[in-house]
Amino acid sequence: MIDPPPAQFDLGLGAWILSTYADVSAALHDPRLTASGTAEVSHDAPSSYRESASRALSQNRVTQWRAAIEDAAVRYTEALEFDQTVDLVSALAVPFSHAVAAHVSGATAAEVARLIAPARDVFLAAAFATSADAQPHTHRSIAALSTVLTGPDPTIAVQSFVALSHTLPSVLAGAWLALLHDAELVHQLRATPGLMPRVVDELLRVASTSRAVFRRAEADRQIGGADIRAGDSVILMIAAANRDPLKFPDPMRVDLTRAAVGHLALGIGVHPCLGASLVRIVVTCATSALLAATTRIELAGAVEWLD
Repeated sequence: MIDPPPAQFDLGLGAWILSTYADVSAALHDPRLTASGTAEVSHDAPSSYRESASRALSQNRVTQWRAAIEDAAVRYTEALEFDQTVDLVSALAVPFSHAVAAHVSGATAAEVARLIAPARDVFLAAAFATSADAQPHTHRSIAALSTVLTGPDPTIAVQSFVALSHTLPSVLAGAWLALLHDAELVHQLRATPGLMPRVVDELLRVASTSRAVFRRAEADRQIGGADIRAGDSVILMIAAANRDPLKFPDPMRVDLTRAAVGHLALGIGVHPCLGASLVRIVVTCATSALLAATTRIELAGAVEWLD
């Protein structure tokens, strides 16, 4: 494992690259670094958005959803054909995630089927964007989602649905891939399921779906020896920071004993994931159901990456 490099300016990208845990964490805590220069809801407009999101994804509501999430995890896991090779993404992660999205949003099965395509447009636009400027087709997709996902705050409803229906399958796939690389780890978790709540953050650390996020400096700032000026673009290498050996020794190994709290997969500082507790519960339920339903599970071949 090569240590992440210090802060540096990339002439080709025209941006500062921050890769160490200390630098990326400092940047995520800094309200002067916003989402590519746009109004950052977690800083510039915290009151209405964050209060609404906190209500929509409160711990009480997430706890109430847990039983339904556990039931869905067991139902979709037990439907797998365990006597043959199974694509865990298409056969389990995707339909289970869609079921969770339906339950949390209150959408019917027919509505979910109709919303998956526009949700994917929004997901891909966010996944590959280097700025927060949405394209016209993305606005149309958001409008299509908003006509069904109304709720007290349509913005939160749309973002939650997109995250649960499209980001969540990738999170689950990454977590399971990390597990399946270590047969002893799978054996330990299957034998001691009580370890799962502790292990979830370690799985999220290595399974983070965000390899990088883009920011723009609203004021002069120095991070990790980099003299960042107002207007400069900054790229935060989340995946590299989560594998910084100075923060997480032997970072490529999934360690059951590691206290991985502090990883950046769910954001941190002024940029936290408002649905973090829901993500942890969903990953716990799905992974626990998969291990409980199997006596032996291993990778059957090379993994095909979407990007």
